[in-house]
Amino acid sequence: MESLAELLFVLASTDRLQVLSCLREEKEYRLSDIAQRLGSSMQEASKHVARLREQNFVEKNPSNGYYALTTLGKLVTKLLPSIEFLSENKEYLLTHSISSLPEEFIERIGELQEHQYNAKVGLVLSFTHQVIREAAMILFG
Repeated sequence: MESLAELLFVLASTDRLQVLSCLREEKEYRLSDIAQRLGSSMQEASKHVARLREQNFVEKNPSNGYYALTTLGKLVTKLLPSIEFLSENKEYLLTHSISSLPEEFIERIGELQEHQYNAKVGLVLSFTHQVIREAAMILFG
């Protein structure tokens, strides 16, 4: 549990999450580029990168000084959309059961992060069903 707490502590910083995100997008960055993306000093960016390196999320290429995600860092960044989705939709999830969803859907729940919830989808489907029924009555008697 202690290593999980350390991992979550490192991920509890929006700046460190932003570093992971930019490394996921661009693959490699110099410390100066990371500082610029964060809008912070080199010293502050260095502290964030050091914490990420301690957890083995980020590594430095000794030949060119660029930072990149490790395999573990890549895996963590793939899981972050799921955690973000859960965080942003916790009120909904606290009032609805997901027990009927197949396990493979739950594992992919982060993919919903890019979509917008529509509370009235049931009404739209009900109305569509009614229109189809009425059209069938008119066409087929």
